[in-house]
This record gives sequence, structure tokens and C-alpha cells, in this order.
Amino acid sequence: MVSSSATSTTTKAVRKLPLRAILIVPFVLQIFAAVGVTGYLSLRNGQRSVNDLATQLRQQAIDRVSQHLDSYLALPHQINQLNARAIEQSLINPKDLRSFGRYFWKQMRVFPTFGYINYGNPKGDFIGINREPDNSLRMDFIEPAYLGRCYGYATDSQGNPTKRIMVDEFDFRKDSWYTDAVKIGRPLWSEIYNWDDDPSIISISASYLLYNKDRSLLGVIGIDLVLSQIHSFLRQIKISPQAKIFILERDGMLVAASSNEKFYTLIMEK
Repeated sequence: MVSSSATSTTTKAVRKLPLRAILIVPFVLQIFAAVGVTGYLSLRNGQRSVNDLATQLRQQAIDRVSQHLDSYLALPHQINQLNARAIEQSLINPKDLRSFGRYFWKQMRVFPTFGYINYGNPKGDFIGINREPDNSLRMDFIEPAYLGRCYGYATDSQGNPTKRIMVDEFDFRKDSWYTDAVKIGRPLWSEIYNWDDDPSIISISASYLLYNKDRSLLGVIGIDLVLSQIHSFLRQIKISPQAKIFILERDGMLVAASSNEKFYTLIMEK
């Protein structure tokens, strides 16, 4: 039960408040509450819109990169298939290494992203076209009379070998582009490997097996993509200044990246 003195005190306190305050204060509080709620909802919706836009832009960037890479990485296998069809139709004779080399030389001129095109057979015969750092093309032979020793020649404007510029002990049948294809028995990407004549060059090869009519192994064609060239290719794909592109192996090993940093360190064994 409230005493009459307490009631009288409260009534006097209320009477002392100005009428303007009694009318304005609740109205102002409602305005602040409405503005606060509206601002909060606007902030949430704005953040959600920004996140949605960022997700869309990220997905568009991923799609663009995937399209570029799908086209870039499909080309070596497509050229291997064309070369295989040309051999099957006797348009190219793999036993004539110099003619085969001129054929590869023309393809290296057409496809500047290829680092190397080569063919080798189980006997040890080999022909390859190498892209030098200055973009000139070198023709490499391992011929029946000199098995195990590779001779490299400069080439003229028609793809004919001219001056001998390299001799190297070399057995391609130990390289991943050849051994992986023979082991698996189907077209594939080889493991990443170093070149024998220049270990600083790291590449991955699209390999394709060739068979005789009796299904015995005729040889293997390989097209190398040098990792430094893949690195340069990724840097040409424009997304945003902050975006970086990485290609990883299934085991998490880095293949190439669009960053300026060197993505591998060469350790020479003694």
C-alpha cells in the first residue's frame, strides 16, 4: 500500500516537468529508435550486397581463368592427336628424322607457347625442336648410328639443320614424358621434371603414344610447356590488381603462379 505522502511527492515531481518535454522527449526517442533500426538494417543489407557482389566478381574471375587455362592446356594434346593422325595416314614418316624435325619446327613457329616438341622410339631414336631463350629454334637428333648421344643444330629459315651447336649424352627413355606415357599406356600430362641439358628449365609434358598396326609401341610424342612460360601466361590474365592465380598439383605442389616472386629454388646436387 502506497502512502499518501509518497503519492503526493510523485505528483509534485511530475507537475514540475514542462509540458513541452513530456510531449517532445518520447517523439525524439521514437525518431532515434526508427533511425537506428533503419541504419542497422541498411548496414546489414549493404554488407550483404557487397558480399554478394564480391562473390559474383570472384566467380567471374575464376571462370575467366578456367577458360584461359582450359584452352591453353588443351592445345598440346590436340596437336599431339593431329600429329598422330598424320603419321597414321603416312603424311609423316617418323623414320625420316629430319623431315619429322622440319614438321615439328613449323609447329613451333605457329605455337609460341610450346617450349619443346619431340618424338622418341623404343630403339632410342629421337628428334626434338627446342625453343631457345632468344626464341630461335634448335633441332636435336639422336640417330641410330649415335644412340645415347644427342646432337643439336641451329636451323635456317626453312627449318633445316645448319651449324652443330650442342652435343650431349642423353637417353630420353629415362625422362618422365616418355616413361610415364609408356607406363600408363594412354595420353597424359607427365610429372614435372628438369631438362637434362639445362636443369634450370622445369617443364611438364603432354605425351601421346603411337602404335603400329599390330599394336606394338611405335614411339611417344611429347610437347613441353615450360613452367616459366606458364608463369608468364598467368601474369597476362588481367583480373584485378589484388588477385593472384595459382596452379597446384593434386598433392599441393605449386606448378605456376601469376605473382612476380620466383616460385621455385634450384638445388644442385654435388
